[in-house]
Amino acid sequence: MDDVDANAPQGNSRADRSVREARDKYELIQDRNGRAYALTKHEPNAIALPINGRVFKKVLRKDAHKRNDLLRQDDLTLIIDELNAHAAIQDAPVELYLRVGPGSSGGIEIDLGTPDRKRVRLKSTGSGLTFHSAPSAQCEM
Repeated sequence: MDDVDANAPQGNSRADRSVREARDKYELIQDRNGRAYALTKHEPNAIALPINGRVFKKVLRKDAHKRNDLLRQDDLTLIIDELNAHAAIQDAPVELYLRVGPGSSGGIEIDLGTPDRKRVRLKSTGSGLTFHSAPSAQCEM
């Protein structure tokens, strides 16, 4: 069964529709090791999904299903190849971090790994803190 309507403009296959949607939804980037990622656009705590990864392929399939398209393996291969090519032509590699990275105004940021993508920012302003340990937590010498 052919997935292209004879009257539709060229480039309207399942794969073409998925590539267009992915390019609208994600910023396609490469890290300094040349791995391609899809970075969610317009989100303050964006997440980078490896383009070649199982999770991103599942996202592509779900998005296509919402359009009443069913992606086959050969469709996914074409989509992933094209998205990798788009990521490869970006100007400069992007520095990606796993859970801990430099903060935007100094210090560090820690990704808490929560579904809502909460982060904690830690910045040193000098320490005026005094810590108290319970007697049961103190070391014996």
